[in-house]
Amino acid sequence: MPTCQSCHKKWTWKQTMKAMSILDIRLTCPYCGNKQYLTAKARKKTNIVNFVIPLAILPGPVFDLAPLASIGIFIGAAMLVVVINPYLTELSNEEAPYWTINS
Repeated sequence: MPTCQSCHKKWTWKQTMKAMSILDIRLTCPYCGNKQYLTAKARKKTNIVNFVIPLAILPGPVFDLAPLASIGIFIGAAMLVVVINPYLTELSNEEAPYWTINS
């Protein structure tokens, strides 16, 4: 779970999901109200995990699965991503440029 870099309090899963549900690059700490940013490393991890959702479409046509099975795999992958993403979140006081995703 992420920890605020200003007040050093650890966020809960629910707080992290609420902060990430807003379409903004800044996440607001639920304790101190300061703006936090995803680290470059965390952005890289979450982008890789988010890529699982489009890949979940492939087994249906490849293995000639029933449409209901394909939808089930897709929904399962989406739920897995939602559950895992908060655990991959790391915060920083400053926004890291997108081109520094080396680690």
